[in-house]
Amino acid sequence: VIIGMNLILAENITRFFQEKVLKLYFNLAKDILGYGIFAAVSKCSGLILLPILTRLFTEQEYGTFDVIISISVFASILISLSLESALVRFWSSGVDRKLNAEKFTTCLITIFISGLLIITISLIVVILPLSVLENHQDIVWLIPIAVTSALFQVLFNLTNTCFRMCREIIKFNVMNLLYTVIYTVGSLLFILEFDYGIAGLFFGSLTSGIFCLLLSLFLNRDFLTLSYSSKRLFSFLKYSIPTMPGVFTSLVNTRADRFIILHFLGFATAGIYAAVFTYTSILQVLVSIFRNAWMPHSIKALSEDVVIRDKIYVNILHCYLLTFILLGSVFVLCSAFLMKLILPPVYQSGIVIVPWLVGAVILHGASSVANVGTVVTQKTIGNSYASILALVSNVLCSIFLIEKYGLKGAAIGTFVSEVLFFGFLLFLSHKQIKISFNYLFIAAILVLYSLFCFWFTFFDPEMYQL
Repeated sequence: VIIGMNLILAENITRFFQEKVLKLYFNLAKDILGYGIFAAVSKCSGLILLPILTRLFTEQEYGTFDVIISISVFASILISLSLESALVRFWSSGVDRKLNAEKFTTCLITIFISGLLIITISLIVVILPLSVLENHQDIVWLIPIAVTSALFQVLFNLTNTCFRMCREIIKFNVMNLLYTVIYTVGSLLFILEFDYGIAGLFFGSLTSGIFCLLLSLFLNRDFLTLSYSSKRLFSFLKYSIPTMPGVFTSLVNTRADRFIILHFLGFATAGIYAAVFTYTSILQVLVSIFRNAWMPHSIKALSEDVVIRDKIYVNILHCYLLTFILLGSVFVLCSAFLMKLILPPVYQSGIVIVPWLVGAVILHGASSVANVGTVVTQKTIGNSYASILALVSNVLCSIFLIEKYGLKGAAIGTFVSEVLFFGFLLFLSHKQIKISFNYLFIAAILVLYSLFCFWFTFFDPEMYQL
């Protein structure tokens, strides 16, 4: 009788788990489609401008633009204090809008104050007669403009998070689409009509950021309040500050190649690398769609029973890797044709690095599932350790490989660093919450894709003559 009861109980638990997972898959697929309708355009501003900018500007000018963008990206980390991730983590899933309004307003005001401080520092740096900047006086004045643009983009992203957490997907995507349209049209207007050169890109971004922030604040006015909670801010910063080294080193890891290439090979080669990296944003858009759709469901899954929670994360990660590795491989195989359409001939030599950059993008996206251990335990410093490991490995690989293999070496270094980043998060999650992914399956996928990259980069030059 006891055995029979246990069998019935086990069967009920299995059926209950299957229903939970199927419901999550259905909701996740629905949200992915919802995000995908608009995100395919709204996240592609760089790709939309790529064929135009690479024909308007030389490789050196495009490389200069990318270096300044890298500086503004670093500034945005200091401005944001990673408070957007804290707001997502501590968002109240109930109907208590007043509580969420206090959390949102606290983050908004704090980020604005932080942004003003970073802008002031950027102005001081530009004014000071620093030797590192003396040979670039014609472009350093763009840095404060780029940092100001970064502030308004961070504020807009924070405000738009309210739509995402309320699952108002259409509003979220329309606002992102509007930002892209204004940025694209505004940048071209400043460049072509007012002859601002690469400065027009930053003026376009600034215009788009200010307008979309004001509109998003108006639409989310229910989340604006006069209440500012220092106590909540302290709890948010306690969660977010430990993630900042990870976020910073992760972005440095993404952008470090530019500066190493700049040092060894110059602005022109850095421009080619940046253009090819922007080309791979086609895959970055797809990954971004998944991450935006997965975020609310990942937080909701944390409230499930431990067994169900772990099964959800394991299944999602395995499906993600299999799906995106296949999509990435097809994308690589089509790149010879696509790059001829998008990029001028001088940039097409960078096609050999596409497989590695695509793999790096996919693995970085997988971190939103693999880091379940740090999310559950709230020991977010683990993300920072993973990012530092990735950064150190990327820099070392790039320094040793760029001199010998040029752009190929930089791309290989990026891929290796993301493998280590992803692997460390898997190890950390297993150590923290004893979750068990199918490590043999994951290793097989990574090995097969690495062999694919080596083949098409070093042993199959005919591919690039299609």
